[in-house]
Amino acid sequence: MKQLLILAGIAAAVVLAADRFDHLVRNDFFLGFAGTTPRSTGGMKVAEATLAENPKHAEALVWHGAGLLYRSGALFQKQDFKTLCRCSSGP
Repeated sequence: MKQLLILAGIAAAVVLAADRFDHLVRNDFFLGFAGTTPRSTGGMKVAEATLAENPKHAEALVWHGAGLLYRSGALFQKQDFKTLCRCSSGP
């Protein structure tokens, strides 16, 4: 009985670890925030694809929002206001 509970706990941990959205995008976003723009673009694409499937996906919304915030800050520093205004016009 004890072994069955241990196996069930391990199986639950594996299933929960596999479902974490941040494992899919975290490295790309952090490398993008450090200046590797193509990596942040990859993370944004994953977040946008997830949001296209499920617009209420909480983790995708958070990561996508963080990416938009970072992108808008970079555009503001470059004083690229035309692109900044185009990016900020939402639905």
